[in-house]
Amino acid sequence: MYSKLVAWGKQFGISVSRPDGPTVKAVANGALAWHLDASVASRIAKCHYGIGVRIPFNATNSEHSEFLGVCGKYYLYPAWSPIVTKNAKINVTQEFCEYYAAEIEADDLDFEHESTIYAYRRLTPPPFLKFPEVLILSRQTNPFARL
Repeated sequence: MYSKLVAWGKQFGISVSRPDGPTVKAVANGALAWHLDASVASRIAKCHYGIGVRIPFNATNSEHSEFLGVCGKYYLYPAWSPIVTKNAKINVTQEFCEYYAAEIEADDLDFEHESTIYAYRRLTPPPFLKFPEVLILSRQTNPFARL
């Protein structure tokens, strides 16, 4: 197998090597040991993790300006939507998945969407993510960090 990899590498200008001595099986043995006897069973989330979403406009909230969505309803944006809360115990095999919907025009055929996931370090995240200074403050002083 090794000689086939070396021949393949030569075709593409890639040098292939393998360690000699007692470290030959270190990665394979480590992976097997991790699978059989994993010492880490869970982790604790050090931050809140979430994204900015839009929520239905509430006319009684005068502090925020609304915008008209595609479907003709008024919304507020960006509201905090949690994915993982701070100090949550997370099993090493646990994955987090949240479902969100996007509103698009009926004739929009090339839909692409990108979201920024934020990490919030303080005790309780605010209801809205209106922080224009988030990109110019350092990670040490800014409670929000872009991931």
